[in-house]
Amino acid sequence: MTIFQKRNTYSFLALLLILTGEILSLIAIRQNYDWWTWGPWIGLVLGLIILLWLVGWCLHVRFGFKSIIVTKLLANAISPRKLGVVYLLFFAIHIGWLTNATMSLFMPKESLYHVGTNMLVCVVGMGLLIWFFPNGRQKKIGCPTKVFVSGISEIKVPWTKNPSDLNLRPLAREIQHTEDDSEDCELLILMSDFNKASNEQISLAVRSVLDFIGQESISLDGLSTEQQIKTLLREVIKKEFPKKKWVDQMAIEFSIPCNYDKFSDCFQALSPLVEAKDDDNHRLIFNLTPGTGIVGSLMTLLAIDGDRDLYYYRQEKNDKIHDTERLEQVKKSDIPLKNLLSQALETLNNE
Repeated sequence: MTIFQKRNTYSFLALLLILTGEILSLIAIRQNYDWWTWGPWIGLVLGLIILLWLVGWCLHVRFGFKSIIVTKLLANAISPRKLGVVYLLFFAIHIGWLTNATMSLFMPKESLYHVGTNMLVCVVGMGLLIWFFPNGRQKKIGCPTKVFVSGISEIKVPWTKNPSDLNLRPLAREIQHTEDDSEDCELLILMSDFNKASNEQISLAVRSVLDFIGQESISLDGLSTEQQIKTLLREVIKKEFPKKKWVDQMAIEFSIPCNYDKFSDCFQALSPLVEAKDDDNHRLIFNLTPGTGIVGSLMTLLAIDGDRDLYYYRQEKNDKIHDTERLEQVKKSDIPLKNLLSQALETLNNE
């Protein structure tokens, strides 16, 4: 059983214990506050909840108060998971319960002892619901397919005639962390319109780059422009990683061609394809280097989600940097994305 599954199991058991304790408290209240009879049972339930928390702590299944959970519960902004919905339902019930108990304070005939008891039971139950709130993140099952999302640079032979300066290398290098023998992955490319270049011009460019990397024998006859670009990408990748023979079978998907200088066009072309892959069976990995600055910004924006990875390729001229060290992951935890997004949303709302 994974940590994710354990956490939800603990949350479910905690919910049952919380409801059991509140039902026992209700019985005690209805029986003229008979705490001598029902108090020990309530204490036993509280002890079991503490024991559950301690066992989880020892097994690295940690629970505690988190401001983000309180915010989500109050805003009803939780993930659509069954256990999370149940927690939200009972949290809403406790909110109504606490409201009614508070209103009773303004009724002179109500005993402060009775009102205080009701509020105490409600607050303890509400606090425990927050404490044991289940994990809302979707867990990737098994070994999800890696989907490398990227733009594509202009297809051309570098003017330096130096193979290391080929501008398709940042795209090819993004699969360097995959296995050599076999890997379940695919490419998702935001296709450029290459400044409205004709199919003939693109074919000539593909042919020239193939010749440049030593693949003069590969025939492009009868292939569509898209198939020619896929062939080129596979050959460039194999040039970088000769041991990854499975690249010939790797799926490559293109978006509709779009103008790399128009953010909205790029977003509308890529976003639906990304969302279609955003499930338990796929792991999205974005590369912000290939293409224009606008494409890099788009990749960064789409990679903000916590389940998505973001990489960039260091292109500075430095012989001391090995090729395997040029691809670096962006540590999103080091960037105040929450604050930046809040500021951006506030600006949009003001406009």
